[in-house]
Amino acid sequence: MKDKASSLDFYAFLHANREALAGSFIKKVYQVSPPDSFLFQLHSPPVSSRLMLFIALRKGGIFLKDVERPEEPTSLAMMLRKMLGDRKILEVQQVNFDRVMRFSLSGNGEVVFEMFREGNLIVVQDGRIEYALNPPREWRNRKILRGEPYVPPSLSDPSAFGAQEISSMLASSSASLVQTVATRMNLGGEFAEELIHRIALTSRRLRPRALAFRNPF
Repeated sequence: MKDKASSLDFYAFLHANREALAGSFIKKVYQVSPPDSFLFQLHSPPVSSRLMLFIALRKGGIFLKDVERPEEPTSLAMMLRKMLGDRKILEVQQVNFDRVMRFSLSGNGEVVFEMFREGNLIVVQDGRIEYALNPPREWRNRKILRGEPYVPPSLSDPSAFGAQEISSMLASSSASLVQTVATRMNLGGEFAEELIHRIALTSRRLRPRALAFRNPF
């Protein structure tokens, strides 16, 4: 059993649930156990059906399910309700086929869930960070700081790569084929190994000693 969801798991979740999530309204937010996990109570018109969206940041999980809630909401949950309550979810997307989910909200807002390493919940207003769950961080290409523009961890979308881009990526990498596919295409080691295995088998049947690599998306 996997400890964490992969980028492909997030892709599958959105493929199955995007229509149910888009158009719904955030009504309540709960901070649940463990404390880096959150439950969003969503209402979807016109029949006002209720959806419970559970997000575990550190474990990298996102599910449509209900979990046990505290009797009294935490101060963080109350703050998030104030920031996000009654906002309509306009669009739900996976950012650059990474373990990052972005909910575009009415009023030019966003809530971003980064579900890798320790995880993070980031509220964005008018393109700039208004709140981040974890302490401020700075990297070479991005800053998670209040008032800074939100920049995702991965700046390219591997699911949009063409054959030439994939060939250039593989040719320029000093890592192994599996490592390159796992990290540069955000597939993770398990799926990268399986993909290379299957493509290698196919290429041996079709073109000996050639790797017929095509984008799997």
